Amino acid sequence: MKKYLILLIGITAFATLHAQMDSPQARYYDAYQANGLEQLKTVIREMEAEYAESPTAANALAVARAKYGAVGACFAHQDEESAKQLLAEAAKLTKKLLKEDGGAEAHALHAGILGMKIALSPVKGPFLGPQAGKQAARAMELEPDNPFVRLQHSNNLFYTPPAFGGDLQLAIQGFQAAALGFEAQGTENNWPYLQCLAMLGQAQQADGQREAARSTYQKALATAPGFRWVREELLPALEQ
Repeated sequence: MKKYLILLIGITAFATLHAQMDSPQARYYDAYQANGLEQLKTVIREMEAEYAESPTAANALAVARAKYGAVGACFAHQDEESAKQLLAEAAKLTKKLLKEDGGAEAHALHAGILGMKIALSPVKGPFLGPQAGKQAARAMELEPDNPFVRLQHSNNLFYTPPAFGGDLQLAIQGFQAAALGFEAQGTENNWPYLQCLAMLGQAQQADGQREAARSTYQKALATAPGFRWVREELLPALEQ
């Protein structure tokens, strides 16, 4: 009987571990690291199907966030059309959430989406930039200790020119606070945490803090050795 119970516990534990490893979150995280655009799109389609069955605000936010997160892979593959489509679809969801008082993360995510749109078309900066700033600021008013909110607010500070409210030092402080917040939440399958470390490293490098940036990039790779953005682009560029 004892051997049977041990075997049953072992089978249950294995099944649980396998389910966690095969979860949409885990597969998205792996694809995010590897810039696997088609894999990201596959997971997004699964999430969309779940949202269609259960159209809750939480599911809408999850789909919008996943589409926003996949845009980096579009850039890596020089697939501008996919980036535009994903951002348009994500923005449609966040606008719906904002009309329904979707909360701080909806404001923060919408700010991030607008920022990505500016990256695709810089000429839109004078129009979309102030909108992004307002959304990021509103998110901070609602939940200043939310790490995803801090991440997007810091992104806005980092990319906005100083003459229009950007602030490199505040961005660095914000990225650091966001990273600590993500770590407190738990970093397993947490792709925004990886994005946060990549952004912190870039901000530190822009501030002339080369050793700090190197340490941040190494921390990202210790967390996710397959993180191609850091491994193949950011860290090699720092070392040049």
